[in-house]
Amino acid sequence: MQRDDVAAFGMSTAATPKQAWWRPRTNSSRHPICVTGMGRCGTSLTTAIIGLLGVDLGPTETMLCANPDDNARGYWEQQEIYGINEQILQAFGGTWAHPPDLPLGWERSPALDGIRDQVHDSLTTIFGDREQRWAWKDPRASVTLPFWQDLIGDMDYVLCVRNPADVAASLAKRGNEEFEFEDSVALWLRYLRSALDSTRNSRRLILRYEDYFTNTERQIQRLTEFVCGPDAQLSDGIRARVESFIEPELWHNRDSLEGAVSIRDASPEAADLYAHLATHASAGQSLPEPDTRHQSLLTGWSVNRVWWLAFILSSIIAATDAVLSHVILIPLLAAGPVCCLLTGRWIRTATVGVWTVALAILLGFPDEIWGTHIQLVYLGFVIAAALLSTSVATAIEKGNFPTS
Repeated sequence: MQRDDVAAFGMSTAATPKQAWWRPRTNSSRHPICVTGMGRCGTSLTTAIIGLLGVDLGPTETMLCANPDDNARGYWEQQEIYGINEQILQAFGGTWAHPPDLPLGWERSPALDGIRDQVHDSLTTIFGDREQRWAWKDPRASVTLPFWQDLIGDMDYVLCVRNPADVAASLAKRGNEEFEFEDSVALWLRYLRSALDSTRNSRRLILRYEDYFTNTERQIQRLTEFVCGPDAQLSDGIRARVESFIEPELWHNRDSLEGAVSIRDASPEAADLYAHLATHASAGQSLPEPDTRHQSLLTGWSVNRVWWLAFILSSIIAATDAVLSHVILIPLLAAGPVCCLLTGRWIRTATVGVWTVALAILLGFPDEIWGTHIQLVYLGFVIAAALLSTSVATAIEKGNFPTS
């Protein structure tokens, strides 16, 4: 789009004075829109269409430049937002290609204090007039969303999805030869999982890239209704503009049956997630929230796994105490229930708590402190840790305790 085209469709080309970006929003129809998902999944195409629907994407001159060999129609991504996400990933030792493992509560880390100030200035410059709805796009936001959510507040989300085999082929063609097929699929899985976790319980739309070409009319309508409302209808002029961006000849690296088999060989989890997302997106259904009944607070660990870890940890400490003479490790048994509260389940934590208290009582015999004041002190410490851990786990399970 040329600058005149941008202005004609309501896309701001100038900024107004600074405003507080953390101000609460009461009208959900005015929420900013974040477009994200793994790169090479249609985020640029989707953002361009959102701009044509009258949403402010910011000045075109501050966007990443189009690349004739990569994204000839433009990235529709603000350079400053791109740079900020790069800084966030680097602050924790990662890159877009190798996203870091982020600790609990990382989005409020003091290491990001300077970047927070930069965000305020950048958003004020790019989207100064907040009377108009605005949108921003960056695949990296799949990983960094908690940081932006903490500053911006409520947003609507469009998550772009594409067959992982196609993404892997596109990355390789783009010059990322260092990625093996398995690496690309694993990266796709990390981005999608992160995006889905960060947008849980928010208003979001899952768009499958392939549907732009196989079910164009329905895809455009779904995006229009999400952005403009359930009764929105496009004028002939805007529809023509939107359809002009959807060029079938730009749909490269289409997957085959062999590719689908390769995805399952590389990552059954990625294959299942893509099948799940593709089914709901193509059918135009809202995405059910992930089943978290078996997920612990420890990323990648199930409730059962953390539970058994807590039991084993307590048992190892008790066995070490019983075997070693004149070494009393009873207070260390508190590590069992503290570890188990990461299950986020109070019954699981309580069982480990009872187990550690029983071990603390029994260890009074080999330690030869049974019935003494010191045993009561140690026992009281373990009981207190068990009760506190169970209380915290109860609050987490009921949703009354922040976990991030």
